[in-house]
Amino acid sequence: MQQKIHQALERGAHDEALQLAREWTAAEPGLAAAHRALAHALAQSGDAAAALAALDQAIALAPDDAGLHHDRALLLARKGDAAAAHAAFGQSLELDPNNLPAYLAQARLAMSLGRLDEAERLVRIAARIGEGHPELAALDALLAMRRGDAERALALASAASKRLPDDPQVFSVLAFAYAAKGHHAFAEQALRRVVDLVPDARGVQPLLAQAVAAQGRPGEAADLLAPLLAEPASATPALLRTAGLYALQARRAGQARQWLGAALEAAPDDALALRGLMNLWAATGDRDDGRATLESLLAAHPGNGMLWAARQSFEQPGSAEASAVLERWLAAMPGHVPALEAALAHAGRIGDAAVVGEAARRLLEVAPEHPAGLQFLVESQLEADPDAALARARQIMERTQEGPRRDVVGGWIGRLLDRLGRSEEALSLWQELHDGNRGRRAAPPAPAVAPQSWPALAEAAADAPRPVLLWGAPVRPWSAWSTCSPPPARRC
Repeated sequence: MQQKIHQALERGAHDEALQLAREWTAAEPGLAAAHRALAHALAQSGDAAAALAALDQAIALAPDDAGLHHDRALLLARKGDAAAAHAAFGQSLELDPNNLPAYLAQARLAMSLGRLDEAERLVRIAARIGEGHPELAALDALLAMRRGDAERALALASAASKRLPDDPQVFSVLAFAYAAKGHHAFAEQALRRVVDLVPDARGVQPLLAQAVAAQGRPGEAADLLAPLLAEPASATPALLRTAGLYALQARRAGQARQWLGAALEAAPDDALALRGLMNLWAATGDRDDGRATLESLLAAHPGNGMLWAARQSFEQPGSAEASAVLERWLAAMPGHVPALEAALAHAGRIGDAAVVGEAARRLLEVAPEHPAGLQFLVESQLEADPDAALARARQIMERTQEGPRRDVVGGWIGRLLDRLGRSEEALSLWQELHDGNRGRRAAPPAPAVAPQSWPALAEAAADAPRPVLLWGAPVRPWSAWSTCSPPPARRC
């Protein structure tokens, strides 16, 4: 659809482009790219105010997309009727090949459409016509920013801001360049200058809030977004989530609960919003609100595994309440691997070998090579038929590709042997794994030369505190293969 809109704009078929863009936004109202295309079509049709509104909607849907802010800066920087200018581009250049404003306008349009090579070509032509023109520096800076060269963009925009102190486009590029280099305080200053120059530039607020939050002022960032959230048209799920996370960082529990809850209700698959709410409930201890909220969401979205996993986490592992939630989850999503994984972990908590084995078999029916399922199946056989369990474990090892993962499986088999009292076999296997990795280990550093003599020991005062060194031997991290069995006992 985007390509069709661009082709219509190139032909000068503004009505067709506008119709296509409106159909796209109607079909996918939550897609930022659709509103961006509508803004381009509206701008070329002469409706600058509506184009700005469409870009604001796109920015609200994707507040961290710097490209949308670039487009808005370009639109704000244009003077006169953009659609009429576009229609006159070709004719102007035919009549006057040295028409600098036409080249500049064409370069802006090419950049807004993402055609950076074409924009660079036009800027080079314009530079030959009007070398030293202040707007060329601004376009060069914007082009460098769009290509990801923040260093060059910063240098060009800094120089351009001295010659164009009232150009919002220049200060927008300056802000993007500062932000890309991590200079958030300077980015904030540049964005506040944009707001001073264009007071109704509401699309700049999310980026300004981001710069403020990056400096450790999340409460102020939340306040900057609050006016946008007060209006239904701009209170998108992404913006609600962003503001809610700022409020959470600022320890504003009520505000965070309101915004994050609204974000998750509007977009139940938003993992960041859910994580924010989970952190909030953990901090406040309001488990009842967590249960009630998730139950309400699950009633409307029973096929959302992320919500089920969150709901499961509110119950004590292995408890009857956890079992009840798990049964509902499995009933709603019978073939869902995370649900089957949760059932396996729950069975392991209960400690019934038969239940563990059944849960493992159910998981392996859906995911035949699932590591946890294979491990639990072997573990459930270990006491009843150790030889069969070890044979199955060795088959798993044979199917595992050479490398760290195979070593992990081998270490697990060694622990199984150790649990069965076959310590010599376990030690032999571990030694074999150790020797196999000998060639991949870095050589130890060369020993330092001992000094001829050591400095005299200092005398401690009688009332001086006595230092104590506490040290624990490193333990190899457990993996999916070692969740049920303890690590081997150390032997010296």
